Amino acid sequence: LAEQIPLRDAVVQKLDDQNYSVRSAAITALAPCISSANVRRRLEPALRTDDGEFLRRNSYYSFPRRILVQAWARWVSIERQQLPEVIKMLSSEDSRLRQSAAEILLAVGKDAVAQAASQLLIAMDDFRGYDSWPARIAAAELLINDVHYSRSAIDTLLPALEYGAHPLILVPNAAEIRKSAALALGKLKADECRPHVAEKLKSLLETESDRQVLNGLYSALLSLVSAPT
Repeated sequence: LAEQIPLRDAVVQKLDDQNYSVRSAAITALAPCISSANVRRRLEPALRTDDGEFLRRNSYYSFPRRILVQAWARWVSIERQQLPEVIKMLSSEDSRLRQSAAEILLAVGKDAVAQAASQLLIAMDDFRGYDSWPARIAAAELLINDVHYSRSAIDTLLPALEYGAHPLILVPNAAEIRKSAALALGKLKADECRPHVAEKLKSLLETESDRQVLNGLYSALLSLVSAPT
């Protein structure tokens, strides 16, 4: 598609299709073409999509947002002058765009994360958006072993371990948020690990009822036991 402009433009038009599956297929097809400013502009709204909603609609497809995140990261890894464009996304009012920006930085690598550290710190405490937890967890995960920001990252992640665990009403994606927080804490290296983190994870093994979250807690504990320095 990158060299077939008329065909690419036709696929771009499918981003406005009323059919969700057609839009998702168009996103996936256009992901390798994000070096085009026009394609990038049209694809940015896809970085704001809800993975949970996509899963409910299409459980047998790959997530188009995640495919786009990886493609965006590959492009920025080559065109490093475009990194500020991604860092700017961390300040978006849209929490899903902030989440995508953090995930792009993770895929680009440590240098990109270091360059965005101050913005990631702000993103960890940014409550804007329909559900800010995924974005906040994604940002905290990138700073979990930063010598300056590790404590703040841990303080952000610990409350997420019990998000929606005892709700009066059903909280969408609450289990996924708890699992993500546990797995992020499991990435702590020995130099930054604190005893209360492991103790909290252990205590939740006795109270957590969701199987996937339990697997996340157990994996996190195993990782902490064998954490590198």
